[in-house]
Amino acid sequence: MDNDFLQQYCPQCGFCSSPGPSLPNIGVPSGRVNQLLASNELPLDCELEEFKEILSSGSEHLHSLNQRLSQVRHLLNRLTAQSMAVEHQLFISKTLTNPARKVPCEVLEQIFSWGMVDPMNATIGSPDDSLDARDFLWTVSQVCSTWRVLTLSRPRWWASIRLDLQAGPEKRDPGPLQRFLHRTTPQALRNQSVESVQPSLPPFLAYRFALHLERSGDHSLSVFMGSKRDISTHPLLPLILSSSPRWGKLHISFYKPESFRALEAVSDSLDSLHELRVSVFDDHKFPSRWNTTAFRNAPKLQTVTLNDRPNFFQLPWSQILNADICGKVLKILPEFENATTLTLRPTKRRLSVTTIFASSHLTRLSLWESHHAVPQGTIEFCFSLMSLPKLLSLELHYHGRCAQLPYFGWRTLPSLTSLLISAPSKVLDWSDTCEMLRFVPKLESLSIEATIDSDAIFHTLISDQPSLRRLDLTGSEMSFDHKKLLNMLDCRRSERQTVLNELVLPTPLMIVDSEVWKWSSIWISAVTRGLNAVCRSHRSTIYIIQDETADVANAPSTSRLPSS
Repeated sequence: MDNDFLQQYCPQCGFCSSPGPSLPNIGVPSGRVNQLLASNELPLDCELEEFKEILSSGSEHLHSLNQRLSQVRHLLNRLTAQSMAVEHQLFISKTLTNPARKVPCEVLEQIFSWGMVDPMNATIGSPDDSLDARDFLWTVSQVCSTWRVLTLSRPRWWASIRLDLQAGPEKRDPGPLQRFLHRTTPQALRNQSVESVQPSLPPFLAYRFALHLERSGDHSLSVFMGSKRDISTHPLLPLILSSSPRWGKLHISFYKPESFRALEAVSDSLDSLHELRVSVFDDHKFPSRWNTTAFRNAPKLQTVTLNDRPNFFQLPWSQILNADICGKVLKILPEFENATTLTLRPTKRRLSVTTIFASSHLTRLSLWESHHAVPQGTIEFCFSLMSLPKLLSLELHYHGRCAQLPYFGWRTLPSLTSLLISAPSKVLDWSDTCEMLRFVPKLESLSIEATIDSDAIFHTLISDQPSLRRLDLTGSEMSFDHKKLLNMLDCRRSERQTVLNELVLPTPLMIVDSEVWKWSSIWISAVTRGLNAVCRSHRSTIYIIQDETADVANAPSTSRLPSS
């Protein structure tokens, strides 16, 4: 059948032609043919006639087949080329019609901003190094002309610089980027960059740093510097320090005291610095009574974060407005004369400290017992040394063995409006908690993260908190009769109290009672009056089960009232 097709149809256009020459079949049995091939025996006369006939017509037949094979090969090549051309056109069309090309610059700008790392949150050894060829800005600025124009027109992006000073040139593989920078950087800038650093520094690192500064325009710089090694001899350091007058935010993370000393060379040029974050590691390698004056003269410095050893640093404490301090905080606490926000994480309780810290400026305070090494009662002791008549927000974080709440009096925190007590997986002393709440009548927001196994606190919220608007129990384990909470909502509807308008729950309320109408009406009334009930772990905020003997574990399959 295939033979007939090849003879009658053109493989290129399908034209039907007359049959071509055909090769007659050999009439000699195959066994006889094999016998003749295996010996020198002469075929019989009739056999010779058949073989001669095949020889006479075979050449013409073979020539015809070769012609057709040539035509098929030519057609195959043409079809293959056309297939590749169509595939290429499809690829081009798909690329050019990609919806990403329609994304407005405003949307691209927002997407790109999500891809960048804030230098104030950078860490040593992270891949986010501004001198690395794989860094986000270097990458997106080479994708296409649109992206390049967008990135180069946003100098504030280039004003964020992250420098991992312990990374060698092998990490910052130059590759094509080195050639790109060399091609696009003005000759004067290349010469200046090379002349300003030591010969041991690979030139492309200086190019990138210089380009970062150039592309940042006049924006204030946000800089991270980190290294486990001594950076005082780093060849790029002189170029980095030359940009110090533009530092607005600075985050340094060093292991060696010599690294901090290296920054003292620019202590008088930090006129723009307004936020400082310092991470000290391996402080046992620092000499006793060691300190640095690198940041003593920073007239605009207002925000400071120190992860340890605040006594190491001579800072203008009196002008600090926002501080997050870990370590021996009580020793420097009296120096925060004008602070408005303080986060204190003491690591040691100094019983010898008796100076009262009185501040009429402090409005937000966060106290932490952050690990088991902190003595029990550290927060209570710290709080006993404070007089804060203007404090509006207080956070108490317990991560030790137990939570020992501070003592409140009528004059302790007369202005407090927001209170957070965080003691995950711990049972608070609810008598102490209720006693504390009695002395903060202006409280508007209360957040508790603990195991709530008593309904005593809800009795307190009925009578002693007339201004409460928000109750947040996220992170709590509610092992009490949930009807007590609904009863509190009902009792707070009196005219002399502010209506609670936001309730945040970790799990839905489970109400098992025969008087369904009573609890349903309380909940519906609260929602109608504007209660914003939110459950973090479920779509519904309350389940009401009519039969008191019902299995609470099957509550999700019972009727439920949705959240507001």
